[in-house]
Amino acid sequence: MQLKRPIQLFILFALLISQSMAFAAFTSDSTTVSKPAEISDSTKTVAAAQDSVKISKSALKSKVVYSARDSIRLEVELQKVYLYGDAHVTYEDTKLDAEQIILDTKNNFVTAHGIVDSTGKRIGDPKFTDGGQEFSSKGMSYNFETKKGKINEVITKEGEGILHGEQVKRDSSNNFFVRHGKYTTCDLEHPHFYISASKVRVIPNDKIITGPAYLVIADVPTPLMLPFGFFPNKKGQKSGILIPTYGESQSQGFFLTDGGYYFGISDKMNLSVRGDIYSKGTWGAKAQSNYAKRYKYNGAVTLSYANQKFGEKYLDTYTSLQNFRVNWTHSQDPRARPDRRFSASVNAGSSGFGRYQNTTSRQYLQNELNSSINFSKNWIGKPYTFSTSINHNQNTLTKSISIKLPDLNFSVARILPFQNIEAKPGTKWLKTLGFSYNTNLSNQLDTYDSLFFKKGVDMTARMKNGMHHSIPISTSIKLFKYFNVNPTFNYNENWYLQTIRKSYSYTDAGVGVLKIDTVNKFSATRDYAFSTNLTTTVYGMYQFKRGKLKAMRHVLTPTVGYGYVPGLGKRIYGPWGTNGSKSSYTIYDETIFKGPNTNESSAINFGLSNNLELKVKSSKDTVSGFKKIGIFDNLSAYSSYNMIADSMKLAPFNLNMRTRLLQNVDLIVNSTLDPYRLDSMGVRRKEYVWTEKNSLGRITNSNASISFSLKSKDKVATKSEPENTNNPGKIPGTVDDDYVDFSVPWSLNVSYNLAYFKPALEKTITQTLSFYGDVSITENWKVSINSGFDFNTKKLSYTSVNIHRDLHCWEMHLNLVPLGPRRSYSFELRVKSSVLSDLKIPRKQDWYDLR
Repeated sequence: MQLKRPIQLFILFALLISQSMAFAAFTSDSTTVSKPAEISDSTKTVAAAQDSVKISKSALKSKVVYSARDSIRLEVELQKVYLYGDAHVTYEDTKLDAEQIILDTKNNFVTAHGIVDSTGKRIGDPKFTDGGQEFSSKGMSYNFETKKGKINEVITKEGEGILHGEQVKRDSSNNFFVRHGKYTTCDLEHPHFYISASKVRVIPNDKIITGPAYLVIADVPTPLMLPFGFFPNKKGQKSGILIPTYGESQSQGFFLTDGGYYFGISDKMNLSVRGDIYSKGTWGAKAQSNYAKRYKYNGAVTLSYANQKFGEKYLDTYTSLQNFRVNWTHSQDPRARPDRRFSASVNAGSSGFGRYQNTTSRQYLQNELNSSINFSKNWIGKPYTFSTSINHNQNTLTKSISIKLPDLNFSVARILPFQNIEAKPGTKWLKTLGFSYNTNLSNQLDTYDSLFFKKGVDMTARMKNGMHHSIPISTSIKLFKYFNVNPTFNYNENWYLQTIRKSYSYTDAGVGVLKIDTVNKFSATRDYAFSTNLTTTVYGMYQFKRGKLKAMRHVLTPTVGYGYVPGLGKRIYGPWGTNGSKSSYTIYDETIFKGPNTNESSAINFGLSNNLELKVKSSKDTVSGFKKIGIFDNLSAYSSYNMIADSMKLAPFNLNMRTRLLQNVDLIVNSTLDPYRLDSMGVRRKEYVWTEKNSLGRITNSNASISFSLKSKDKVATKSEPENTNNPGKIPGTVDDDYVDFSVPWSLNVSYNLAYFKPALEKTITQTLSFYGDVSITENWKVSINSGFDFNTKKLSYTSVNIHRDLHCWEMHLNLVPLGPRRSYSFELRVKSSVLSDLKIPRKQDWYDLR
């Protein structure tokens, strides 16, 4: 807008300056000017005029900035500005947007409202932003000086909740008083549900307090009423009560589960303590903590304990089990300490912990628990690396436990001592001649969970200790341009603190007894091995002049090598077998690193690997016009011949094939062929199979697997990260296990496995089929199924069905295991937001209630 008259230009400028004295400047009582200072002749200084301005008390402290798309009308006498069409007014951190705004600069007052356009649609309703808070309304008024305001039909977001009000007043302390308020987490203008209250008070960044309130769903009032309401409104971590889930179990009785307290310790750490209690005596407790420090580390710790009771206490069927579980994950940011790294993944506990826990499919099908705590350090600019670890392996079926505590490793990276020598004919191989050093100190305990920490059991007596040293020396030689020779010499030395001795004696009754004694004495063994391999690559190409087939490419990689291992170990023969039968052993059989090889080997190894692919015309490839189709990604065969063996010098052939069919079907086949015949008793004879049959050997074992994966094109993702509904203190960036991805309309994964095993006369064949698929029936319905089929038992394997329904601000989830020993179901209808996470309807029946 261009002003032609000087007086209008002056008025517009005055309205944009930072004080409301813009209009007060027209009067003389608001401005005084002091006299200029006198000029001194002796110093010949220049007089400086000093003006002092007296500002009106009603003036604003900062500048009011405003604009409009259509027009701006000024009323000088009334000191008002009328803004029309997409109007904006900004004062400090306060901003007002509306279709029409009236700015009263004399009284520091502003009013705003929307209009109804020619189509009958309401547009330009006021949107008010103040200190990070946003309000939407039909009309509002606000005083910039007192910071008091009145808003009609307001919608504002408070934390994760949204507050609707028929009328809202704001005081100078920034508190809001709402009449006929509706509190909800639904972001629609007309919410699906809300908690209705006649009076609501909002204390920003603190809490929301209501009078008598009741729940309304789909505009239908429910009998769920409260004498008052209290909703936390703080940013960041918040402490509070975790409401338990109630229900009834046929075998455990009435229960309250997952109730407790959440501690929002800080932005870097939280803690939740939960408990379970059943009317028939079962109880449990769990403590979980998440922690994180940006650019440093993050992790989570969970400690669980359960005292489970089944049956009536005074009956023979009564059982009582005490179980525990420890989970800890820790990850260090690589940028924190580049020269050292610490990480942990602990999953340990008693084998029967899942008795009453409603475990996931993945947890149920996993019968091993593994833990590892690692620390490593490297010296920057030097070839040294040190690492130490604690490792744990536990089988929940056999209940065996293996622990390495601690496991120390020190290594020196490969050193090339002749790398910088002057290259001369016949000495180039010296430049690639290098060696490295590795040492490993290990302590291992093998036991059972029933003996672990049991009183009277000495765990140290079961420890195995040892130290392993290895010095590999290798180089690479190029022969005749096309052949690579890689000789390697490896020196090994083992140190032991224990060895074993066996003895066989007879009792007075003439019964033979085998006794195994542990000798606690230091001993050492040394051995070495030499090997060399010669490899090359042969390329074959055949081009076709006609048709869609353009070319065929064949790559062959033959390998021939030699390896020598001396038999430095010694075997002791005697009646060490079953019922005193003759057998042999070495004193290092029960040690952690075993002993050196007892059988000398001087073998030639050989093999051939193939890769075959086609090049065909493609209309989809607009750049080259061709595409490659793999026939065999790998087709290989390997074996060896031991020249100094007494008999059966030829080792079995290992055959491997890997290929991809139809772009998304993978086929993998692995087989072992024994070149020697069997007699009628199933014993191998010193005769080759091909002397009687046209065959390379007999198949002793083979495994074939075929799998494919299909899925539709992804939709445009609407969720950058799933909202956490179960853990209000969850550290950002992690994803819940029950998050459902609706961006993929459907997917299907199928895997078929065939295993054949025939080491002698009897054979075993197993076939399994597993599949997983999901489909979005509609935009908000998702159904998935995970199952399989065992062809031997002719039964379905573990099967689970999941149905998920996205209800905008609500969600429904049904998990069903329809058959098998874990037959169960769980259903839950809940609000998505963590603020009202306790507003849910859970129903479930566990597998132990249906057995």
